[in-house]
Amino acid sequence: LDLVEDLPEADLDLSCSTEVEEVVESFSVSAAVVSGHYLYGLNSGFEDRFRIIDISDPTDFELIADIEVPGNPTELIVVGQYAYVVHNNGTEELSVIDISDHSNPTVDSTLDFGLGEKEIAAAGDYLYIIDNAVRLYFLDISNPSVPSIANSIFVGLQPNDLAVDGNYAYVLGNEVG
Repeated sequence: LDLVEDLPEADLDLSCSTEVEEVVESFSVSAAVVSGHYLYGLNSGFEDRFRIIDISDPTDFELIADIEVPGNPTELIVVGQYAYVVHNNGTEELSVIDISDHSNPTVDSTLDFGLGEKEIAAAGDYLYIIDNAVRLYFLDISNPSVPSIANSIFVGLQPNDLAVDGNYAYVLGNEVG
């Protein structure tokens, strides 16, 4: 399924200004999320960074924040005024970044757990994270700056992807064994 082909051509503007190219090419993106007028991006490897780009004017992107985050950030999700960043840095942790002031994001807290987190999703007051150890974690974010592990379950799969809809979490993967 190629969704781009299904879009009317008249609605697509694939041009890119020089300024936009410079902002986007200034770092290698390992994960990105768009929320409102902002693109939140991670770069992992040589530099472990969390960046916020104002995309309100599609012809003039502006990098408005750039902070260092713990090693090897791989996934992120934005929920309200917080960005939750998953790291695979040997300690496997989740960083909580307060983005209420887009020009000055701050890491509020971190939570250590799991064995190589792979995917993250959110619904209501919960984050859902799957790891390489075939577990699905339920994190309570009712206090968004300080998440806590509410539960975890064995899913019986080597997980590859995760989706949440209402009261259901869908884990896609391969059988273990």
